[in-house]
Amino acid sequence: MKVITLCGSTRFRKEFEDINAKLTLEGNVVLSVGLFGKTIHDHDKDNNIPILDIQKELLDKIHKHKIKISDSVFVINKNGYIGESTNSEIEYAIKLGKEVIYLEKNTCKHLYYNPELVCLVNTTKKITDVCYNEHCELEK
Repeated sequence: MKVITLCGSTRFRKEFEDINAKLTLEGNVVLSVGLFGKTIHDHDKDNNIPILDIQKELLDKIHKHKIKISDSVFVINKNGYIGESTNSEIEYAIKLGKEVIYLEKNTCKHLYYNPELVCLVNTTKKITDVCYNEHCELEK
């Protein structure tokens, strides 16, 4: 039994739910994101309230703590997408010596074969499109 934290863009809610169920049924303790999206539904007023910057910072801090207490992280990189926050979480996990598992195989050798050279990924592109590590052989 391992403790695994899910990381990835919250736009992939279905994939989060599917992976959570799969890993849980395999006997793992799965930690996930605190919420999906950039709003919280207010049931009393039946509308959505935007998350404040201070709340976003708190959610990020909590998620990093989840990574810290995990054995590994599972990156939900649907279609190769890894945004800025997820990349930061991968860097943090690698620094802590955590195992990093990907939903889809990355073609960037820095995340797969050389964890000391972590790519900085543009939030609007897939990791297979761009890598800002000067040693990467992918298209600049």
